[in-house]
Amino acid sequence: MNSTNGNGNGNGNGMDEKIIPNWDDYMKARLGSVGGQMTLQLIEYAKNIALSDQEWNHPLMKLLIDAVSEEMIMVNDHLTFRKEVAEANFKFSRMRHAYTVLVHTKGDDLFVVN
Repeated sequence: MNSTNGNGNGNGNGMDEKIIPNWDDYMKARLGSVGGQMTLQLIEYAKNIALSDQEWNHPLMKLLIDAVSEEMIMVNDHLTFRKEVAEANFKFSRMRHAYTVLVHTKGDDLFVVN
């Protein structure tokens, strides 16, 4: 029996432990965990820039935050892939990682060039 983290899934990342999510669900779960907005706010502070609430809430800022967050997810997953493969005992079905989600959901379509 798996131990749980209080939400019943046992892994703490908001995704069921036994199911590889589709790409959209994976990104949705990860977007809130990588700190894209916090990173941009730290840059604002470090560069002594003062954005208003109106600027922070602008739709283009939301797109920028999402783009930064997605890039952070992909870089993180790229840099941690070998470690996570070893920790999962080379069983990709146990991994919740951008590469395994893409391979699982896209399969051979990943390698088709249009």
